[in-house]
Amino acid sequence: MHSFLQEVAQSVCSENRDIDNYIFVLPSKRAGNFLKSALARELSKTIFAPQVLSVEEFIQLIAGQESTTRINLLFTLYEAYLEVIPEEPESYESFVTWGNTLLQDIMEIDRYLIPPEKVFSYLSAIQEMNHWAVAPDRTEQISGYLKFWQLLHPIYTRFNSKLMEKGEGHQGLLYKLATKQLDAYLKVTEGKRHIFAGFNALNQAESHIIQTILEETNSDIYWDTDPYFLNDPIHDAGYFMRKYFSN
Repeated sequence: MHSFLQEVAQSVCSENRDIDNYIFVLPSKRAGNFLKSALARELSKTIFAPQVLSVEEFIQLIAGQESTTRINLLFTLYEAYLEVIPEEPESYESFVTWGNTLLQDIMEIDRYLIPPEKVFSYLSAIQEMNHWAVAPDRTEQISGYLKFWQLLHPIYTRFNSKLMEKGEGHQGLLYKLATKQLDAYLKVTEGKRHIFAGFNALNQAESHIIQTILEETNSDIYWDTDPYFLNDPIHDAGYFMRKYFSN
């Protein structure tokens, strides 16, 4: 019984094309290493190796930005926080206790291409409707708390701007940039054949990028699933693939 990646390698090699003109994109570097081994077993001649990228490497390639470490991201987020809220700021030690959560939320907002101004406006409005806000008399603490929620969007904007100035990015920002740079990337790689393999749950940016490449270039996507999961309309394991197949 062949593995999924071995079947992908067999299918691609049977096309009798120049494999070195392919760009393979897989969920992880580890999967890419297994695919390289599978391709080597299928090929009967020596060739230049094709590009085999993890999805994160692929996104960085399109975006033209480098990812950076989480600790660097937290330092940059704290710098943005200090610039937006210069009066009586929290210490870095205190900031980190909630900064990690804010950083994760920012990455998710960008990764799923959600309009940030709507998200932060919505969060601020929720706090305004809180029983603290409707109290007849607002204490200084409550006023400061509500003002902080209103400043989250400026912090987000300054944070991403500072990363762009440094030529760095968090994962969500790279995905967002990649969607904007996709047309330029496709011009540079014109004539290349993309092969996507082994994906399941895609975020909004990944879905947009892959769908665009499949529509506009000679590319393919391979799914690894089982009819038992795929054909059962209420089975969670096949939810995302049923959704993609319908689109």
